[in-house]
Amino acid sequence: TAVGFAPDGAVFVAGDATGRIRVVDLSKPGGEAVRHALEAPTRARKRRRGDILDDSERTVARGIVSCLGFAPPHAWCTSRSFLAGTMTGTCGVYDLRVDLQSAPSLRLDGHHGGITSACFGADGDHFAYTSARRDNRILCWDVRGTTQGALFSMERDGAHSNVRLGFQV
Repeated sequence: TAVGFAPDGAVFVAGDATGRIRVVDLSKPGGEAVRHALEAPTRARKRRRGDILDDSERTVARGIVSCLGFAPPHAWCTSRSFLAGTMTGTCGVYDLRVDLQSAPSLRLDGHHGGITSACFGADGDHFAYTSARRDNRILCWDVRGTTQGALFSMERDGAHSNVRLGFQV
């Protein structure tokens, strides 16, 4: 599972083993967590790794939500945008301002193992970075959705294990 706070500290988010996200609004003391099933494109058809799928190919995500990454407060998108990576090797870009039952604004698919780390660039630019277990690459994505697949990859050492290796960009 994965947990995190939105950069403004107003929302707490937790991902679980069922592919669901729990959102707690911290501005309401004692408030209940709202559960959302994340949406993601389906893998029903064979796709080339790195493809970004369109709205007609979305369905409920499967697998453990393994990591969360929030956009920095000054990001071009919004500080309520976040990345949710799963152990099925997919990562979606979501926005807490819209219903999480709807599909992600973008799906990032290109790793060979389960996503273990996901983050936006610290400068708040248009880039997100992901890494996965048993995959020696950190992939860079344009989260505006202007390109198909990862922009580039960076090789790293020690990635041929199941150990979660974190990174910061």
